[in-house]
Amino acid sequence: MPHCRKRHLIEFLKKQASFWPVVGVVGLRQVGKSTLFRDLIGLSPYLTMDDDDTRSDAEASAKTFLARQETPLVIDEAQKCPALFDAVKSVVDRKRVPGSFYLTGSSSFSAQKNIQESLTGRIGMCELSPMTLAEATESSFAAERILPVHTHKPRFGIERLSLQTTRGGMPVPLFSRDAGIRVQYWKNWIATTLGRDLARVYGRGYDADFAEKVLFELIRQHEQGVFPTIGDFKYDARRTKKYLNALRSVFIVRSLPCHEAGTGKDVFYLSDSGMAHALMKHAVSESISLTLTRIFVLNEIFANAHYAGQATRWTYFKSRKGSPIDLVWNDVPIKIIGSTRRTGWEERAVEGARQALQSKVGLLAGPTDHVTLPKRRCIGLVPWTYWS
Repeated sequence: MPHCRKRHLIEFLKKQASFWPVVGVVGLRQVGKSTLFRDLIGLSPYLTMDDDDTRSDAEASAKTFLARQETPLVIDEAQKCPALFDAVKSVVDRKRVPGSFYLTGSSSFSAQKNIQESLTGRIGMCELSPMTLAEATESSFAAERILPVHTHKPRFGIERLSLQTTRGGMPVPLFSRDAGIRVQYWKNWIATTLGRDLARVYGRGYDADFAEKVLFELIRQHEQGVFPTIGDFKYDARRTKKYLNALRSVFIVRSLPCHEAGTGKDVFYLSDSGMAHALMKHAVSESISLTLTRIFVLNEIFANAHYAGQATRWTYFKSRKGSPIDLVWNDVPIKIIGSTRRTGWEERAVEGARQALQSKVGLLAGPTDHVTLPKRRCIGLVPWTYWS
């Protein structure tokens, strides 16, 4: 079945389990965490806190609940029973056995302070991203491509990327041929995530209507080709930031800080291009196409680097006058562009970033199948699929 395709997180997850007594796997709701453990890795026992009876049993006495279980134990949606984290802490503090517990969640464990404190020094964290191009096409993991500049030819053409960009990497909409099913899927998914997961993360005072307003203001900015900062939202900045942080905790939104050599503020963007495409109601324009491509290419880079075990601090670059540079990776500025016909303006922006970062090279990533590595001008042109 399509959703059972191998996920490239598995090898990194196994490395984490060889060292840490607890392994956490977080990511978007329905991104494939349950399938990963039940069908791909085959770990058991497998328990889920989505089951009311199981959760009630754990809430009654988390320590007694764990004492009845065998290890290694997988607990799905563990954040729904916070008491479990102290109970797990108690078990692993008595006997630290690597790979004893696997805890999954559709919200960040660090979003709740008591959970974060229980896990410190005991857990290796993993994030399962939406499916990459290689996962969707059942291609091998290409660790040699997890460098900002390499010499390998692209494995995938523009057509394949363009198809997956509009569908994203969530298994159900990615492999659904019926556009109507994909639309209904995202409608239900957003309603469930905002109504339940986000409310749980935000806590007291949660306003579902305002959360939706913030989300769709982000969409409006994306339609204009913008990854906005807090100042670009038309609502109260303090309140907006709190809701954006909550949306980030349930992985709907990602953020990028500006490199310290730049002058920009944190930017925010949707975490899946298929989600963005659906929320934009499948509108078509050059700015929308480029926004979707930027989201997808960034996700490809971040997911593959994480699966390769790279602990990179991701940033973007913005000077006082120049246009934003999408990504700074090991001090290499990378700008994702929508056309390779006239690149003078984009080249000047990358060159300015390159000089500010004191980097030897900079890259433009665009709709091409050819790799032109930096030479005299220090700026190279590579395909969108260069890192896939």
